[in-house]
Formats: sequence, structure tokens, C-alpha cells
Amino acid sequence: MAGTLDRSRYNVVFDNTHYLAEQVEAYIKSSPYQKRVALVHEHELLGTAGTLIANLDFFQGEDGLLIHADNYCLADFPAFEQAHLQRPPECVLTMMTFRTDTPLPVGLWSWISAVW
Repeated sequence: MAGTLDRSRYNVVFDNTHYLAEQVEAYIKSSPYQKRVALVHEHELLGTAGTLIANLDFFQGEDGLLIHADNYCLADFPAFEQAHLQRPPECVLTMMTFRTDTPLPVGLWSWISAVW
């Protein structure tokens, strides 16, 4: 994923940690991307929206990508970024989702037909 992000305009990655936080921190510290990853530990998981709200200052009013990195992803991030930049003006969020036969363990998402 980091190599794909290299081709986009996003140069800093924010990552909340909880489970195996020490191992994640050690891995990032030894990674060539260490200066591009900001880690914030959550003693209690805040959920996706809670994490974003708690860390709004990180984005400094700029666009950001929300990526659930615990899901394997081969997305074309530059194309995703272009889709976000070309969204309708009333759309404040571009979200990448995936289909699954087992939604309860991975989270639920409902399509809002008014946007589409």
C-alpha cells in the first residue's frame, strides 16, 4: 500500500493503534516510511468516526484518505484521489468500501441512493 501511496499527493499517513500496538510501532520505526507515518495509540478503540473526530487537527483543513489498513487492498489510490477531487460539491466524503458475505465481523455500510 505504501508504494501506491507514493504515487499520490498524500505524504503523511496517520495510523491509530490498539491491538499489537508495540509491534506496529517497532515495525514503523524500522520502515523506510517511518517519517511518513504518524501513530496515535487508542487505549480504547474509538471507532472510525470517533478516531477521525478525535484527530481532526492532524488534517489541518486539508483533504485526507480514510483507509482501513487492516483489510488487504490493491486499490489504485491515484484514481481514488481523482474520484474524490471530482465529487459533487455537496459530497464531503469519498469512501472506499468492499463487498463481503460476512458483514458483521467487518462492519456495515448502507448505500444512500440520494448521493448516487
